[in-house]
Parts: sequence; structure tokens; C-alpha cells
Amino acid sequence: ERQAQKLSRGLVRAGCKVTVLTPRLIRETLPKESVDGVEVIRFPLLDVSRLVPVRGIGVLNTPALQFQIERALDPHLARADVLHAHSASLLSVTWPHLGVRVHV
Repeated sequence: ERQAQKLSRGLVRAGCKVTVLTPRLIRETLPKESVDGVEVIRFPLLDVSRLVPVRGIGVLNTPALQFQIERALDPHLARADVLHAHSASLLSVTWPHLGVRVHV
């Protein structure tokens, strides 16, 4: 989180418009806010592996997570020059098909 915050602030200082899309994991956080010139948008994410403590459910849950993340990203991609996945994971391996340069 701190690394993403530092990177975002630096990009804003350099004149870039930065939007951070992140899952809304804590209900009390705002769905949308501006922090130091960075637009932060938190989207709902249902992670079944956190709800169902069954070994191996994470692999089955991955396509559902991928779909939810791509659905959250989609409205923002037309105006994006770069998509930066701060924490690369299995979920980000298919992002090049989204049509933007991906920096991981």
C-alpha cells in the first residue's frame, strides 16, 4: 500500500492523472475519494476463498475474481495510457488482452 501511495504521489507531482482501483475489502472505507491528488476508487470484490475455508477453492475462485476485476477496470481503460498492477498475481496474467500497456 505504501509503495503504491509513493508511486502515485510521484506521478501526480510529475503532472500525471492517477486513478487507483482497488478492492473495497473494509466496508467502512469510502467507495471513492481523493488522496493527495490521487483518485481512489474501491470496487466490491467477492472472494469466495475468504468465505469458504476449503482447501483448493482458491484455484476455482480465480476466474470469478478475474471477471470482477476486469469488470471494475473496464470503464477506465478507454482513457488509460498505462495499467500498472502493483501486486502481480495469477489474476494479472491475462490483462494484455485488455488493450493497454501493462506494467507489472
